[in-house]
Amino acid sequence: MRSKFLFLTSILFATVIMLLGCGSGGGGSSSSSAPTTETPTSLSGAAAAGSPILGNIRLKDSEGTERGPIAIEPDGTFLFEDIDELVPPFYIHAEGHAGTATYNLYAVATATGITNINPISNMTMAAAFDGNPAEVFATPADHSISDPAAAMEKAVAGIQEILQPLMDTIGDVEIDDCLNGTYKANSTGVDLMFDIVDIDTSDGSVTVTNRASRTELLSATAKNGDIKTTGDLTSGELENVDASRTTLKQVEEFYRGYMLELQTLASALSKDKNTDTSGIEAFYVDADDFGHLDGFTREEAIEEVLGDEGCLEIDKMRNFAITGITGITGITGIMDADGNPTEAYAVSFVVDMQDGSVDYFDTTNIVVNLGDIANPDWRLTGNGHPISFMVTGMTQRHFWPEGEVTIAGLEFDCESPKGIKCAVVTGPGLPDAGLTLTLMNNEDDELRLTEEKMAAVRDGDAPPRAWNMYHLSDEAIESLPVDAEYTLKSYNNSEKLILVDTRTWVLRKAPLKLSDLNTESFPVFTTLAGNELSWATDNIISRTFDFGYSIPAELSTQKRWADLEFTYVYRNNDQNHRTDVDGHITLDENFRSLTIPACPEGGTVKSAEAELELETFSGRTVKIYWYFEESK
Repeated sequence: MRSKFLFLTSILFATVIMLLGCGSGGGGSSSSSAPTTETPTSLSGAAAAGSPILGNIRLKDSEGTERGPIAIEPDGTFLFEDIDELVPPFYIHAEGHAGTATYNLYAVATATGITNINPISNMTMAAAFDGNPAEVFATPADHSISDPAAAMEKAVAGIQEILQPLMDTIGDVEIDDCLNGTYKANSTGVDLMFDIVDIDTSDGSVTVTNRASRTELLSATAKNGDIKTTGDLTSGELENVDASRTTLKQVEEFYRGYMLELQTLASALSKDKNTDTSGIEAFYVDADDFGHLDGFTREEAIEEVLGDEGCLEIDKMRNFAITGITGITGITGIMDADGNPTEAYAVSFVVDMQDGSVDYFDTTNIVVNLGDIANPDWRLTGNGHPISFMVTGMTQRHFWPEGEVTIAGLEFDCESPKGIKCAVVTGPGLPDAGLTLTLMNNEDDELRLTEEKMAAVRDGDAPPRAWNMYHLSDEAIESLPVDAEYTLKSYNNSEKLILVDTRTWVLRKAPLKLSDLNTESFPVFTTLAGNELSWATDNIISRTFDFGYSIPAELSTQKRWADLEFTYVYRNNDQNHRTDVDGHITLDENFRSLTIPACPEGGTVKSAEAELELETFSGRTVKIYWYFEESK
């Protein structure tokens, strides 16, 4: 169940904040650097909004000739080669995610060389043209101006004038570096500015916000060469920016110590399960103040982190070169044991792995300062929710001995260690009354859809169902908005008499539509030909398989992670039992060797299946299932 995996990794991976550049909300460390232009006929740069933008990028020339989309590299860099036949200026559009936020950012390049895409380039393009970069990119010929270079120069000068006090406060920020220079993920200069502030440009209106304090710093209009502000930055606002910089550094330092303690304890526990782990408790608030973290108490949360599975994840982290990003955003609603509000920040993050895969988390860690800025005392605390909640855009292909079925829809993960009995999820694409999830078994923490609401994966009167997946037609998927928000309301019983909790989940990208699928949309088991599906399950047991596979081309540079699982069910003493064998697959692997254990003596194998799951940078997921014929 992935919601528990996310809980563990949300605790563990947040601790890498020190190994990263930092960002906040949708931000974090920027690209390591923009690549050097290799030839005069190429255009390169970095797409970032604090953190690298994970997604795709396109280029158009002044006549509308398009190149791309191409995948942005995990460090945010991109390169368009051999564009000497195109007519400048060049218009560039990056679409994807930075941290946990969705971005559509634009830039204009008047010549080949280095051009970066970030909130400043987006603002500059709006100011130089008519305020709407998306419309300019869509039809460049309709928005041409006589002297693009002069318009850009005027826009840059105007932006520098209104942002200069902010850049001076942050220190070592040059607007030319934002647009055409190289900058690194070192929490200084340009990178630090995007960590601390969010710059949003929409239809010529610009809003600059302090991420940590959630306060607006200034607003302006940017279009047709003019930049006009509604007011200057005040000394108080600049002092708050400086305080946010200090807070950011303190939180980094806190996580550095937490990470070192986790690594030390994980190493010790691998040798001696009786190792004293009380040292980690100093990084958490007291039990009375902690509340719940997705249903876990403080003690249970620590046990999860330092349990067998948690230590395994920590060990994996030590073996990976983590160069990702993270950040902080101020939040409200976190109370101490006496019911008083306390200064709190949500920590969200992206992790780039050595193998080129990317992991990001919409779940958050909450940190509070029990001291003050001068004498900080940062601690981890709960998020106040008694239940976990995640929505995944899911597309699946199921291979049976007699054929195949492909479905698309939304998968729901909800777990409550505190025994929430019932929850209702509402949002785009769902019935007006929502979908009800119910705790089916008191020994199981997972809330489930009723079987008739789960998508069918085989024809017949009583077909098997896709676990907690609600089917959506192509028309329904097409209607889903970007960043579709889903709300989960939890109740104390199935009668829904008392509302216990409300929380939301943002779906970054809709599932793949069936009409968009092709042979490259799904992973392929290269060692499983169609005729092998007729193998009797008892001929599969007690064998070692090298599950070779190829990754779909469209996912090859954006995959987050893959998991291969082989399962068989056997019957013994009039009861069904399940055996699972699985393995995490990194991006640079193309096979996984699994040995299928023997069926216990007296048992009879009833069914067997293999599953491979891939997730993209946006959380969009594809799965392939192979079902083996039952033994005769």
